[in-house]
Amino acid sequence: MPHTLLLALVCLALSTATAAFAQNKRPLSHADYDSWNTISNPLLSHDGKRLAYGLFPQQGDGFVVVRELATGREFREPAGALPPPPRPTPDEPPSGPPRGIRLAFTPDGRFLMAITFPSK
Repeated sequence: MPHTLLLALVCLALSTATAAFAQNKRPLSHADYDSWNTISNPLLSHDGKRLAYGLFPQQGDGFVVVRELATGREFREPAGALPPPPRPTPDEPPSGPPRGIRLAFTPDGRFLMAITFPSK
C-alpha cells in the first residue's frame, strides 16, 4: 500500500510540473524560423588565427563574419541575401554548387576575399 501511495504522489507532482511548464511555452511559428541564422562555409586562416563564415537568416540579408580566435573580436560586413535554390526539373536531379558564400583568405591570413550576393 505505501508503494501505491508514493507512486500516486510522484505522478501527481509530475503532472502538476508538466502543466506549469506547458503554460509558459508557445508553439513555434514561421516568424521564428525566419529569424534563425545559418552558418555557411566556415574557413580557418592558414595561420589559424582567424575564422571566417557566412551568417544568413532564412529571409533577408546576411553577413560575412571574421573572428579573431585569440581575442574573440568579431568583424561583420554585409553580404546580401542568399539566392533561392534552383528549381528542380522533373527530368534531371538537382545539381550545381550549393547555395552559399565563397570565402578565401590570402596566404598570410591578413585579408579575406568573399563573393557575396546583392542585398534584398
